[in-house]
Amino acid sequence: MATDEFRAKNRSRDTSDTDRPNDEIGERTVRCPACTGPAVYSAANPYRPFCGARCKNGDLADWATEQMRIAEQTSDLLEEHEREQDKPL
Repeated sequence: MATDEFRAKNRSRDTSDTDRPNDEIGERTVRCPACTGPAVYSAANPYRPFCGARCKNGDLADWATEQMRIAEQTSDLLEEHEREQDKPL
């Protein structure tokens, strides 16, 4: 969806500051998740929430090489099933 269409659609409904596009809220400074330096969080920063291309690409590389991953949560049923499969016949 084009940006102008997005803005027109979102203006037609009752919005609060929390669900407006970032360019309507204004810019703010946040901490870069990679280097902890200051990063401008606005539509003008294509690397947001990162401070720049280096931090954004470094984070992507960490995910791509599986240095960062989301922990898997196993259910009790799955663990019980695995235990039953490991029992000798």
